[in-house]
Amino acid sequence: MSIIIVDMAQSICNWNLIEAAGRPINNNTEVIIDETSVRYRYGNNFSQTYQVDGNNIRFGPAISTRMYSPQDPPEQEVWSTITESTNWTVEGDTLELFSGSHLHAQEILMTN
Repeated sequence: MSIIIVDMAQSICNWNLIEAAGRPINNNTEVIIDETSVRYRYGNNFSQTYQVDGNNIRFGPAISTRMYSPQDPPEQEVWSTITESTNWTVEGDTLELFSGSHLHAQEILMTN
């Protein structure tokens, strides 16, 4: 099943974070993407806006809680991987976010 990110204005989509910057995510991290924002909890709670133009994606500044919560990989690495992504594609039930033509993160797997 394919989901096109630009059609998400109709509904909220839930994904599971499975990999960031080539490193597996071993805890259950749900990513909620609605028509204007991305929200997830990976140690701390993160939220940021995004804009899509075709297969290009641009993320706005993130807000987050600031609790000590060690993660592997570190939450800064996960956050920057998402924030620095400039392109997206969906193949099957996997949403890939990446920068330019270099795969930056195959990180989100659709759950529903």
